Amino acid sequence: MTTTAATETAATTEPASAAEADCAVAVEKHRYHHGNLREALLLAAFNHLNEQGAETLSLRALARSIGVSQSAPYRHFADKKSLLAAMAAQGIDEMFLHMLASIDDLEDPEQALLAGADGCIKYALANPEAYRLIFGPGSSEYRDYPDVEAARERLMGTLVQLFERGQATGICPPTEPAWFLACNAWANVHGHIMLVLDNLISCAVPEGETFDLLKSVQINMYGKLISPRKSTTHL
Repeated sequence: MTTTAATETAATTEPASAAEADCAVAVEKHRYHHGNLREALLLAAFNHLNEQGAETLSLRALARSIGVSQSAPYRHFADKKSLLAAMAAQGIDEMFLHMLASIDDLEDPEQALLAGADGCIKYALANPEAYRLIFGPGSSEYRDYPDVEAARERLMGTLVQLFERGQATGICPPTEPAWFLACNAWANVHGHIMLVLDNLISCAVPEGETFDLLKSVQINMYGKLISPRKSTTHL
């Protein structure tokens, strides 16, 4: 899985820029450098995740795959759970950077919200196993790790700021707080992603047709999270 380069974005407010900087620092820690055992293990772990899933991951097998002693990984990861937590933090930050790249230079909050959703969707579809690791049923086991919690806060904090800007410009309804709208939007995006990843929606799609995931997300947002009377973007 490749790490997306961080970009400055005009679509976020000053706190979001700080979050982007924190995220860039966090992702830089994850990059592989020769002789860096921790990063070599993470790189091998993501390769294994993409090819075989998380169930068969083991620290000893990873050690064998990169040619170090079987005890060496325990210098950096106490157990498999801590390894998965490190992978989850990295994956969240990479998806966050995908989202930031999608909203870069978009000053209109409506366009930024839809583009941000598109960025998250594209990351998830390109990295299905990583997305399941981050947000799947087993993710509750390591959500309290500091790196995972910080990565989640960066992602959700930026989404909240986008809705705050939407409310300030009249695009988003003022009847609910921005954090509530952000959670609602995330539930919408996440639910769509999981239905597609788990192949639970294809049975309803006629032969020769394609389910447009982003368009479906947008339909759910208009009239609820985005006012159709204020909207300038059309489906």
